[in-house]
Amino acid sequence: MSEQRTSDPAPRKRLVRRAPREELNATRAMARTARWARLARWYPLTVAIVGLISLAVMYGVYNAQAAQLKAARLKANPPATPSATQGQTTTQPTPQPAAPAPEPEPDLNTLIWPVTGSVSTPYGWVFSKTMQDWRLHQAIDLKAEDGTPVRAALAGTVASAGQDPTLGYLVVLDHGAGVQTAYGGLQAAEVKVGDRLEQNDYLGKVGSTAVAESADGPHLHFALTVKDSPVDPRKYLK
Repeated sequence: MSEQRTSDPAPRKRLVRRAPREELNATRAMARTARWARLARWYPLTVAIVGLISLAVMYGVYNAQAAQLKAARLKANPPATPSATQGQTTTQPTPQPAAPAPEPEPDLNTLIWPVTGSVSTPYGWVFSKTMQDWRLHQAIDLKAEDGTPVRAALAGTVASAGQDPTLGYLVVLDHGAGVQTAYGGLQAAEVKVGDRLEQNDYLGKVGSTAVAESADGPHLHFALTVKDSPVDPRKYLK
């Protein structure tokens, strides 16, 4: 039997399967959709950045235009400058009135008793027979007969004269430098505001018009204040 010689068959070409057109189009559409989705995530931020940049540009343009307008106005109407050749009127300062001289402080050591009588109620904490309680008595009461003349303890000007709700008829003398004396419980105020009284001048009579001290009988309620602070008159009375 004759040996038959067989040869290798020729190699076959590999066939590449091509996707159908519909499947290729679908893949491309999905790719485009994915790309637009990525872009959509950044869109709001991109719009915000662009908006801020636009605002900054507009603000810069506005400031530049305002500066140019201001420069043009200054160039058209330059500020007036004093000229050496022009007549100038100098305004002299208005002279101020001189400050009043300080009032001489009265000598409290020359204080005299405003009425002849004894001290019935001292300065300080006392029991009020009229009000039936303890209270601070910021004056001294001088017991005297009804109608006894009352004199100015120091020279001064009448600051007030009239009826007080608690002290009856009351006269207050201003002696300057914050010093005042008060005379309460008078029969009447026999001086008027603005009157000038010298020391020992008559200003009224002892009475019983002090409602808050009516149980004490006729007396003079005598008070001394220095710079609005009550002071015991007996500190200076001799």
